[in-house]
Amino acid sequence: MSQSADVIIIGAGVTGSALGCALGRQGRKVVVIERDMSEPDRIVGELLQPGGIEALAKIGIADTVEGIDGQWTQGYQVFQNGDSVSVPYPNSASGKQYQGIGFHYGRFIMNLRKALANTPNVTVIEATANELVRNSTGDVVVGVSCTKKGSEKPTEIMAPLTVVCDGCFSKFRKPFIDHPIQVSDHFLGLILTNPKWVTPGRGHVILSKVAPMVMYPISSTEARILINYPGKQLPSMDGLKKYVLEQCVPNMPGELGPCLKEAVYNDRIRTMPNQFLPPSVNRTKGMILIGDSNNMRHPLTGGGMTVCFHDAYLLSRFIAPSVVPDLTDYDNLLNQMQKFHWKRKGYSFVINVLSIALYKLFYPRNRYMKALEVGCIDYFKRGGSCVSGPVSLLGGLDHSPSHLIMHFYAVAMYSMFRYIAEAPVFLMPVRVIESIFIFAQATFVIMPYIISEMSS
Repeated sequence: MSQSADVIIIGAGVTGSALGCALGRQGRKVVVIERDMSEPDRIVGELLQPGGIEALAKIGIADTVEGIDGQWTQGYQVFQNGDSVSVPYPNSASGKQYQGIGFHYGRFIMNLRKALANTPNVTVIEATANELVRNSTGDVVVGVSCTKKGSEKPTEIMAPLTVVCDGCFSKFRKPFIDHPIQVSDHFLGLILTNPKWVTPGRGHVILSKVAPMVMYPISSTEARILINYPGKQLPSMDGLKKYVLEQCVPNMPGELGPCLKEAVYNDRIRTMPNQFLPPSVNRTKGMILIGDSNNMRHPLTGGGMTVCFHDAYLLSRFIAPSVVPDLTDYDNLLNQMQKFHWKRKGYSFVINVLSIALYKLFYPRNRYMKALEVGCIDYFKRGGSCVSGPVSLLGGLDHSPSHLIMHFYAVAMYSMFRYIAEAPVFLMPVRVIESIFIFAQATFVIMPYIISEMSS
C-alpha cells in the first residue's frame, strides 16, 4: 500500500478545515475528505465566542469571519420575569472590549473551506468516507476507503495518520469512545427577520417560565432564535408550532413577541438534539478522534466552535514535525495524545461543565433550582467580577476550572443568602434549614459533570 499523504482528515467542517490549514502550513501533506462541499445549512454553530476568535487568529485564519455579513456582539442581555441584566464581555489587556460574532453557519464554513483549499500541501477530495483501513494485524489504522463523488468504485487513500472529525453525528466514533452520548432535550431553531432588539449588539437570553431561549444576530437583517424543548421525543410540527406560539411568544421581551410569531408562520421550525459527550483519550495507533466527534456539550452557551478551534490549534502543536517527525512512531504519537487530552482540559472542562450547569440553572424543575436561577441573575447584577468572571469563562477567555467552581458556588451561597433574607422573620429559621437543599441542589447539578470531565 503506497502512502498518499502524511495525514488524512475526515470532514471539512469546523474542526477539519481549521486543522487542515494548521497542518498544511507546517509542511504536512494533507488530504481532506468531505462528503458534500456545497454550502451546509444548520441551526447551530452560528455564534463564535471571543475565545474562538482568538484560536482562529493563532491558526492564522481569523479573516474567515469577514465578508459574510457577520454581526459583532458585545455580550448578552439576560431577561427574566420582566427584568433584565447586562452581561458584557470584559475588556482585553489593551483596554479594548472583547467581541463575539454571529453569522450564517454555511457562509462561515465556505470561508473556512476556501482558506483550506488555498493552504499549501492540502488536497480536498469530495467523497464519502466508507471505512477506516487497517493493517494486516488490525491494530493500526493506515488509511481510509472512500467513494469519490461521481464514482461508484471505492478508492483507498493511505497515510500514517487519519484524523476523524466528522461532527456530532460521527459514523466512525462508536468503537473509540468511552462514554455513551447523552441526549437531554432539543433546540427548536427559527430565523427572525428585522427583529426589534431590546438591546442591539447583544445576544438575548430569555428565561421564560417554560424553557430558556437564546437569540443572536446572524446577519444585518436576521437573528437566530433557539428555543429549548424539554424531553427526548418531539411532537408533530403542528405541536411544535403550538408550543412556540402559546408558550414562548407571550414570554418574549419588548416587541420581539410579534417577530417570533411571524417567524413561526413564515419560516420552518428546525430541530436539533442537545447532546453531551465527555472526551475520550485517543488510544488507537494511526487514528485521532477530535472535535464534536469526540466531545460535545450543551449548545446553550454557544461554546462548541470555540472548543473545536482550540482543539485544532492545540493538536497541530502536539503533532508538529518538530515534535513528531515520524508519524509512524506510534509510541511517541500516543504519548502526545495523552498530553493533548489533559492539556485541552483547561478550556474544554470550563465550557463543557458551564454549558450544562447554566442549562440546568436556567431550566429550574423545583423551587430550590428556581432560587439558584434567581440568585444567579442577582449575582450578575452585582457587577464587577460577578459579571466579568462568569462571562470570561463562557466566552472561552478564562480557562481555569477553579474559577468556574468558585463562581458557581459563589452563586449558590448568594442564592442561599437571598432565600433566607427575603423571607418574613417568622419563616427565617425554616429558610435557614431549607437553604441547605439549595446548596445540595447546586452540588447535584455540577458535581457529576466535574467528575465526568476529570475521570475521562
